[in-house]
Amino acid sequence: MTTAHKGTTYRKSKCKKMNFMIELRVIENMEDVIPKGERSSFVNEVLEEALIRKQRKNAFRAMDKLREKANIRITDKEIRKYRNYGRQ
Repeated sequence: MTTAHKGTTYRKSKCKKMNFMIELRVIENMEDVIPKGERSSFVNEVLEEALIRKQRKNAFRAMDKLREKANIRITDKEIRKYRNYGRQ
């Protein structure tokens, strides 16, 4: 089952209405820049990108902790070198 929301179609089974606080200045800026009917999609897209960045940051922190715990002395430059080995 789908529901149309001013130009955007959402699957009810894949979306959930949420309540949370956003600073008034952010809302005003969004209302000036993003047209009505596109705001939910915009917020969803931006939030998804931010979550991906956060997950990557957490993964790098976990790798750094593992390196430290295992007493591995390897630089990021060396990691990139080994990761890219044979890709050319």
